[in-house]
Amino acid sequence: MESARSSPATPVPPLDLVRQLKELRALLDEIFALTEARALWAVRTLSHHLDLALVAPTALISAQNQLDLVDEVLDAVWEAAEVGFGGLSAAPSWEETGRRQQRLDALCGRLEGIADEMCEQLESWHRQRSLRL
Repeated sequence: MESARSSPATPVPPLDLVRQLKELRALLDEIFALTEARALWAVRTLSHHLDLALVAPTALISAQNQLDLVDEVLDAVWEAAEVGFGGLSAAPSWEETGRRQQRLDALCGRLEGIADEMCEQLESWHRQRSLRL
């Protein structure tokens, strides 16, 4: 049992992180279908890192690996969101464009929610570690 002054070994419990990464992968796949996001370096890099992490989730047991991965996720999500994920793919009608934009807005909101959650988890972990020092 951990004492009140100890901190978890990793910023995010590995199983929670795998759950978040699976959700990110699904969101990203849907964003790819709606946008030109594949053209963005940050998004391609994020996609690659997600694939690697999900193929070898045991790598997420390391605090440093988690910190590196979460940093990549945060950078990519925020960078891609700033440029609208490369813009919407061509749609056959204005109505379809509107539907796609609404869906993209919802997906971006969820992506940003996951990024915020990860950020809070990292901040909490760092605070707990600093209390030990």
